[in-house]
Parts: sequence; structure tokens; C-alpha cells
Amino acid sequence: MITFEQIMAYSPENETVFNDLVDVCTRRQIVPYIGAGMSAFARYLPIFKDRFLFPTVDKLINTLCEECSIEKGTMSWIVAAEEIEKKCISKGEDFKKRLHDIYGGNLKNAEWVEILKQAENEAISFIPKLFSGPIVTTNYDQIIENTHNKELLVFLPNCLNGFERALYNGIGLVYKIHGCVSDPQNIILTKSAYGNVYKRNSELVQSLITFFQGFQFLFLGCSLNVVAEEDDDETKEQEDKTKERYIELWERLLNSGIQHFAILDCKKDEIKAKRKELEARNIRPILYEWEQYTSVKIIFKRLLERVKDISPNFLHDEISYIDDREVGKYDFNLGFGNIQLANYGKALEHIEKSIAILERRHTKAAAINLLKSYINRGIINKEHYEYEKAIEDFNKCIKLGEQILIETSKEKVIVEGELATAYINRGVVYECINKHNEALSDKNKSIEIWERMKDEGTLDDENKLATAYMNRGVSYNSMTKYKEAQDDFKKSIEIWKRMQDENKVIEERDYASTRILMNSNLLQNSSLDYSKSDLVKAIISKNKNI
Repeated sequence: MITFEQIMAYSPENETVFNDLVDVCTRRQIVPYIGAGMSAFARYLPIFKDRFLFPTVDKLINTLCEECSIEKGTMSWIVAAEEIEKKCISKGEDFKKRLHDIYGGNLKNAEWVEILKQAENEAISFIPKLFSGPIVTTNYDQIIENTHNKELLVFLPNCLNGFERALYNGIGLVYKIHGCVSDPQNIILTKSAYGNVYKRNSELVQSLITFFQGFQFLFLGCSLNVVAEEDDDETKEQEDKTKERYIELWERLLNSGIQHFAILDCKKDEIKAKRKELEARNIRPILYEWEQYTSVKIIFKRLLERVKDISPNFLHDEISYIDDREVGKYDFNLGFGNIQLANYGKALEHIEKSIAILERRHTKAAAINLLKSYINRGIINKEHYEYEKAIEDFNKCIKLGEQILIETSKEKVIVEGELATAYINRGVVYECINKHNEALSDKNKSIEIWERMKDEGTLDDENKLATAYMNRGVSYNSMTKYKEAQDDFKKSIEIWKRMQDENKVIEERDYASTRILMNSNLLQNSSLDYSKSDLVKAIISKNKNI
């Protein structure tokens, strides 16, 4: 039988990631994100030997395509699911009822007893012991709820009343983001269902952003393949809009700056590539041997032992998921999430709470979060045309950041990145009130910092540098220094083109804006609202490759 030590040795970084996972688990700062792999044990029970239950989505779609005589070919599974549903309707069959049955919606009590009995010997039995707060799952079945003795509040995408209140108050809950067999008509599986729930600012999208900006996640039983399988050109065109919304959201969530964790299997010769791919999306994985699924239970067992060593009362503590420190962190992240949604009023409410708490604390971690909070409040004040308040917030950030750098160099990369962000945003505000010299000075400082970080290999996102050059070009343009403006716009475009060649996500709106500003007959029009221009929108909608 494989040992914990062998799992740690399978990938050189495993032990470091595990130790960090112990830390966040001890502080109850992690949320499990559970996929189909955690329910897989149930399908192999002897009592279900001749029944088709609890399959992975791939297995489900392949099996139903065969039953319906549908040639799946290169269709992605969401398109195939759509075709299966159409075929079922044409035959007078209830597709959603079939899903209800396949994922255990009609199991008898005696059958649930057998599932829960086996669950005690599986990795899923550690979920209630290790994680006391919310749970997110893509699973349609009810195994998670039943392993928690049905003590969890269950939320579905079409039923989110009280969700945020329960989340904030640390009440045990499971958010089934793709639906549940308890409400089979609203299960999310087909292309049209995905297109509906993943549209911009839908309840699902807003709730996921709230979750991902407020917590660190541990991905379990998930493949973590965000991008769907390759399709032929016709199929790709058919599902373009659905896929764009889905991928855009997940890229946005996983690049929010918060570190997440994962436990998953990986072939030996793919370890380096898999780790690089996940870490680029802010996911730190513990990788174990391919298809050795008992490894998850072994990791959980040692994780619980380590957590109990550090905090002996871990299993018996009264859960206060959000104490004074956690309220500060929660509001800080929720404020950022609402900025992403342009819900500035709600964002400001959370950020004000965060700042009030963080200013009372005197730790480096609080100070760094305070830098970000000042920046976020400054951005909101700018959007509300409160320019003097915005400048005051950016001033506070810069002063605090410079003080941190004097006292320590340990967090230099993080602090310098926040300073550059504060300078560029203050520069934009100066531009709004026609203080062009001050704006240019601040933009020069941000570019200087980000160029240095790029040279040192510590710049996490070159979009920042490209956008800074674009913004400085705007300042030069306002000062009628058209050649300097043209040079900066060219630098921006060069960076974005190189990022595209490297298959990196770029800021499409800023890229489109810069291309417009490059046009010589627009360079002299300083009144151009380049961020909201109809021409920008037209370029983005017409050419998705820019």
C-alpha cells in the first residue's frame, strides 16, 4: 500500500504545499471544491453492480450518446448533452428525470445506508472533520449532504435566498453550482443551460465571484481542465459564446491573486507541465501517482493529524468561521469581488469595514492588505468622481508602502507591486483633473517599478506594464507630445502581441483602446473617451483575437 512519505516524494514540491495546506486548514481558511471523483466509490458498490450510477460527466455523455444513437465525434459534452436532450424529447422521454435517477435521486434508504457505510472508509469521510465552513460542488448527487447527516444548508443556482447571510455568518452550507437531483429540472448540463447561467452578472456568476474573492479553495475530485476538449471548426463556432463566458469567468476567478490548492493524480512524465499549468492559475497542487485514488484519503489522514497536533481542540472548538481578523479578510476580498462586478456601492461598504479592522491591527499581513484596501477604495472614489478622496487613498497607500519597505525587505515584491498600482491609479485621477505633469510623474514611477520587476522575473502579469504604457501615452497625448504618445502606444501593443503569441490572457479592452489611439487622426482628439468608445466595443465584438 502506498504511504504518505511516498506521496510526498512523488513530486518535489508536494511537501511544501502540504505544509502550507496544514496552516490554512488550522486557521479554517480553506473551502473544499468537490468534483465527481469524491463520489466515485459509490458506483462500485456490489449492490449497484448492474446499475448505471454516479458516473463522471464524460462517462455519462458517452453512454447516453450510445443509447440515443448519437455520433458524438468531436462534439464537446455540453453540445452532446443538448443533442441527447433533444433526442429524448422527440421520443417522449424525460431527460432530466433520467439524470435524477442516474445520480441517485430515487435510491432507497437501505441503499443509502450502504453508501454511507462505505463512505466512512473513503476520503469523503474527512470532509466534515477538516472543513467546518462552506463547501462548493459541481456534483448532482446528495452524497456530501448525507455524509454531513443532512446538517448543511443546500443552495442551488436558482435558489440563493439567504446565501450571502449564511456565508457571512459561517453557517455550514453546500453550494451545488450545477444543480442537484432534488430539483432535476434545473440541473445544468446542456449548452443552453450553461449559456444561461454563465451569462454576465447572472446570480451564479456573482455568487462564484463572491466565493472566489473571499476564500481559498482546495480542489478535490476535479480534473481542473477549464478549457473544453478540441472541437472541429463547425462545433467550435456553434458553442463559441457559451464557451467564452464559461472560460472567461474561470480565468477571471483563478487569476484573482488568491492562492488555491488542489490534490489530484498525475502521470510521472507530466508532473512538471501540470504543476506549471496550475500554478499559472494560482493553484498549488499536491500531485500523486496516476489513478492511485486512495492517496487522497492518506493525505487527509495525515492532514487531520497535523492540524490536531497544532490545535488539539480543532474538532471540538465552537466554530467561529469569521472572527475579527476574518471579518477584515472577508470584507477585503468581498469588496474586491464587487469591484470586479462594478457593484461600487456594495464594494465600498465592505472595503470600509475591512479598513476599519485592518487599521486597528499592527501586523505585516494586515498592512499589506491595507495597501490593497486603500487602492480599492481609491478606485471606487474615482468611479464616483470623488477625485480628492481618491488621491487621498492612493497617498495613504504610497506612504504606508514606503514605510513597509524601510522596515523590511521580505515582502518587497508584493509591496512594490501595490505601490506601482497606486501610482498608476493616482496618475489616472490626476489626468481626470487636468494635472498632466503630476499624472505623467506618477505613471513614470509605475512603469519604472514594473519594468524593474519584469527584469527581475517577479512581475506576475505583463498586462499591468502594457496598460501603464498606454496610460502614459494618454498623458503625453494630453500634453500634445504626440511622438512620445505614439511610442508608448507601440510599446503597449508589442507587449500584448507577444503575450498573445505565448497564449496568455490579455486585457482586450485596453488593447483595443490602444489600437484606436495609435491612429494618427485620433491622436489629436484629446476629448476621446477611449475607455467607453463605441469604436472600442465595435472592435472587440468584431475581432475576438485582438
